[in-house]
Amino acid sequence: MENQFLDRDNAADIDQSVTKILSDLGNPDPPLNLSEVRELLRLDRVYYSSTDQGMLGETVHRLKVAGKQIMKRPSLLVDAIKKFDLSALWLPDRKRILIDREMPILKQRWGEAHEIGHSMIPWHEPLMHGDQQRTLSITCHQQIEKEANYAAGRLLFLQDRFADEVRSSDVDFKRIRTLHKTYGNTLAYNRITGYSRCGPRQHSSTRRARAQL
Repeated sequence: MENQFLDRDNAADIDQSVTKILSDLGNPDPPLNLSEVRELLRLDRVYYSSTDQGMLGETVHRLKVAGKQIMKRPSLLVDAIKKFDLSALWLPDRKRILIDREMPILKQRWGEAHEIGHSMIPWHEPLMHGDQQRTLSITCHQQIEKEANYAAGRLLFLQDRFADEVRSSDVDFKRIRTLHKTYGNTLAYNRITGYSRCGPRQHSSTRRARAQL
């Protein structure tokens, strides 16, 4: 995954939230325990299977019959998962994260962190309701995905700790494998050594959502 460039103010706000989360958790050593992050943020996690349509439908049905209907037409969620090949998503109304159990374990970890990222960025919630393909422009959708990726990376790599470890010694494949085990992330994600805080200005839809907070 290539580095995603963000507006400086957006990155600073996200970093501030990550700092608070890690501080509240006692600045843990790697690998970051995402269960503790979810408990801190009061987020629930539910698994579904993208290859088992019966299980997917049953998952949505359970959310509905439990008195926690996720939207007026729960079938829209099933349709969205199928149409856009979603492997993880965040339901802001119920503070719930859905994860496709068919993903490899380490990819599930990144997907969960990504959705936690959406949940901890306050200006994302008003953008996450309804049909995203209708309510968000492609540019704005890409922007909030970059922001969620940034938040996930800053969490999983414990902000600058991973980059500091990389810079502290010569980097080779053996070192990358060691960090892969230490941080609990895939080798592909371990190639990330940091994120730039300089980049294109945030999209106007994102600025409007932030202004309403």
